[in-house]
Amino acid sequence: ILQPTIVYGPFTGWSAGPIAQLRSGTFVLPDGGSGACNAVYLDDVVQAILGAAVAESVEGEVFLISGDPVPTWKQFYGAYESMLGFSATTSMSESEILDALSVRATAARPASRLMRTLREDAALRQMVLGLPVVAQGYAVIKALTSKDRLEGIKDRMLERKSASAAPQKPLIFPTMVQLGIYVPKTRVSIAKAREQLGYSPAYDVRKGMELTRAWAEWARLL
Repeated sequence: ILQPTIVYGPFTGWSAGPIAQLRSGTFVLPDGGSGACNAVYLDDVVQAILGAAVAESVEGEVFLISGDPVPTWKQFYGAYESMLGFSATTSMSESEILDALSVRATAARPASRLMRTLREDAALRQMVLGLPVVAQGYAVIKALTSKDRLEGIKDRMLERKSASAAPQKPLIFPTMVQLGIYVPKTRVSIAKAREQLGYSPAYDVRKGMELTRAWAEWARLL
């Protein structure tokens, strides 16, 4: 049984995925991306498969297949940023990310979805505001609230932005499950695969990412 780690390279999810993330938003790396990214280039995985096919006395054995040396997640994502020609990552602590995920979960509740629908659908918003009970309540609030404060409330409810404000790319947060991959600094040992399969990774991240860049350009992902 072979257990590859973070497999990257042409046509892999750990290459096409990060490129798409960085193009569409700003990816949040826990603790500056200081966790260990046990990445392995696709061709090294193939080498391990071929080695296992001809190795003797390995029936029933389990082998971890990873690259060497092990980069950080900052270095891994940094390679894709270099391909794209711009920075698209930011750093937050694990606790800050957990807080943000909690807020997003709250925003997905029915009341929050209703408010979002009212913000996005002008026709529905006008219909709701035209209901007698809503109109009466609004009239009371309007009578008791200054014009500036009333406009401020509207801005927050409708999420209005200044016309001069530059559009910002959305933050892309790792999920709870992904935090278990991005945060740890554990480095996978491939000593058993080296000894019993003759496995020796030929691609460090620098070399692997050079080939990945060539594929991404060919695939028009950049």
